[in-house]
Formats: sequence, C-alpha cells, structure tokens
Amino acid sequence: MINLKLKLYHAPIQHSPQSEVLIRLRDLVNVVYCTTNKTDTPLTLSDPFYDLRDSIGNLELLILRVLNFHVPKPEFFDLTCHYLFVIEKWFHGRPTQNNHPAVTVFKAVAKSSVSFLMDGLHRPEIIHFEQKAVAIACIDLALKVHGAQIPLDEYCEKSWRKAICPDVEYSTIKKIQETINLVYEEDEPKWQALI
Repeated sequence: MINLKLKLYHAPIQHSPQSEVLIRLRDLVNVVYCTTNKTDTPLTLSDPFYDLRDSIGNLELLILRVLNFHVPKPEFFDLTCHYLFVIEKWFHGRPTQNNHPAVTVFKAVAKSSVSFLMDGLHRPEIIHFEQKAVAIACIDLALKVHGAQIPLDEYCEKSWRKAICPDVEYSTIKKIQETINLVYEEDEPKWQALI
C-alpha cells in the first residue's frame, strides 16, 4: 500500500493505470469525508482533499513504524493455490477429452477448498494453526465433500498430505476441519429461521 501511495503522489494526471488508481483513492477519501461530514458535498481537488490524503499516508507510516515495519503476510491462499496446482497433476494430468469428468471434479474441489478457507477465516482460532496445515485441511475437506480421491493414494507409502507437508499431522488437520465445521454449524440456525 505504501508503494501504491508513493506512485500516486508522483503520478501525472492523465489517462493511465496510475491516474485510475488516483481516482479510486480520491473516491475513498471522499467516501470517508462524506461519511464523517454528512451535510457537506464531496471534496474537490483542493487543499482540504490533499491534506486529508496526506494524513492518510502519514497515519499508515505511523502504524508501520509502531509495527517496526514488520507486517506479516498471510499465505493461506498462496499455499492453497500452490498445493492445488501440485495435486491437479496427480489428479488428472493434462486436460483432454478422456479425462473431462476428473477435470470437472477437480475444478469443484478447487473452488470448494478456497470457499472453506474463506469461511474458516471467520473463526479466530484458524490463524493459530500453521498456514500450510490450514491449506491442506481445506483441500482435504473439499475432497471429502465431493467424494473425490487422489488417484493411487491408497497404494502409496505416504498419503498425499504427507507427501506435500511431511510435518503436518493428521490430528491437526482434523482439528482445523472441526473448526471450519463450526462456522457452518453456527450459521445453520440462522438459515433455518429464514426457511
């Protein structure tokens, strides 16, 4: 976000991707301004706008200084995508006419894995697990939901989970899946009331 802001300050006003980002930042500043000042009109590109925009940048720098510029980047989604890419080659290889059903099932597994991950992140306990364990648990849960199996997995010395992440225990994967299930169990009464 800092790099984006630095680009914005030096961006020329013309039709370019940078000016489009400038417009988005201007919209953000105006939304905040109009929310806090309900009777006023949106700010024009004048001193109050630039002051507010600069104060947002200063606040961001202050927060980064307080954090000693150590901002951890969650890798849940990166790891999930990486593991899905590896499993895809085991699952069906190169897509052809002969393996279309397997490709379709894998696409459903991939979408469900990401959905389980997004839903699971609604539970604060999830961030206390290792990120790679969460990614594996979401993929494993999606495979179970769709009734899919990694081909030849039952004949191998190690399961696909151990082949990808040897240090992740199956008991940890089960705990993560139970935590994800809590999201749906807590949400079910709300949906039952609507039906």
